[in-house]
Amino acid sequence: MQGASTGGKRQWGRVLPPGSPNITLKDTGEKRFPWRLLGGGMLVCLFFIGLAAAGYYYAERKFAENQKLLIQNMEASLQSIKEANAMNIQVLEEEIKSLQEQLDDINFALRQMDESITSSNAVKQALNKRIVDLSGRVEELRKSMSFIKEAIPE
Repeated sequence: MQGASTGGKRQWGRVLPPGSPNITLKDTGEKRFPWRLLGGGMLVCLFFIGLAAAGYYYAERKFAENQKLLIQNMEASLQSIKEANAMNIQVLEEEIKSLQEQLDDINFALRQMDESITSSNAVKQALNKRIVDLSGRVEELRKSMSFIKEAIPE
């Protein structure tokens, strides 16, 4: 400061001689640059910029944490679904095996029934043939009896 060494007062960029009265801006009509207002405004702007940056950083960190938790929950859900599906598949395979065994038993029974039907048809045909043969013999015997009855006088 220039005026400090001479004992003068410094007022708005001018050095006043010592002992001079304090002159205000109103008295001189000078306009001064509002450094305080500009500095205060810059501080307020810096404060809000810092606040926005901190909010963005906080939101980004929270989003990353939530995404990580969501992925973990999804993986746990998928794992439990896979385990449930594996158990259901095993139960279904056992049911399919049981049904296949029952179907094989039914097929075996059908084959046996078909064989018995076929054999019963053969037996039936043989019996019918035997019945026809016996019927023919009965007719022959009737004819013979009627011949014998005619031959024997009463």
